[in-house]
Amino acid sequence: MSEIAEHLAQAVCSLSKDDKAIVIQYVLEDPDVKKAVVELLIDRLGKRHNGVDGNSGEGGIICGITSNKELGMRARETYISQLQQNGVQISQVDRVWAKAKNLWIAIPFATERRPNRWFLGLPESEVLERIHNGRLAVVLLCQTSLGSTLDFALPPSEVQEVVPHLSKSQSGLKFNLKKVGNRYHLVIPGHGTVDVSDYKGQVSIFQS
Repeated sequence: MSEIAEHLAQAVCSLSKDDKAIVIQYVLEDPDVKKAVVELLIDRLGKRHNGVDGNSGEGGIICGITSNKELGMRARETYISQLQQNGVQISQVDRVWAKAKNLWIAIPFATERRPNRWFLGLPESEVLERIHNGRLAVVLLCQTSLGSTLDFALPPSEVQEVVPHLSKSQSGLKFNLKKVGNRYHLVIPGHGTVDVSDYKGQVSIFQS
């Protein structure tokens, strides 16, 4: 497996920046496989390009590839900063969680690994811990293949409806979002889909 990782690293590093992004988004479609391969690349290469280390503020970049974790951190910081600039009183609690007044906000992130599809995850135990009082919102941050980021702010009422029916994995709850035409639908296993298009770009739930 390490030999495969080494060959893959050499092949990916020889690609252009745009082609590297395509490899990450469309070839490594399975998040678990992607994580395993990235870890193998880190271990095999032993160092980041240009001497960049984890304390430089550029951590997670290998051969010009930014990890999904790093992309998510940047996207959340940008999203929260924009809300604050628009007068929304919101503060980031940790990597995934934020608070606005008495509202917990979970902010999962995903890239468009398949055309018009995003697969976002949240720790199940943390969601169940904070959903019981009906004050939990979820913002789905979805980066498109062109690099723009879409945001869908699901209010507490919607979160309580969909969470019990989401699929699960070892890493937690899974939000499966797909675009059909000009509409965005959250796929609920065994229950069809929920159209979440009207939640795109909404901020009113943070001000109630």
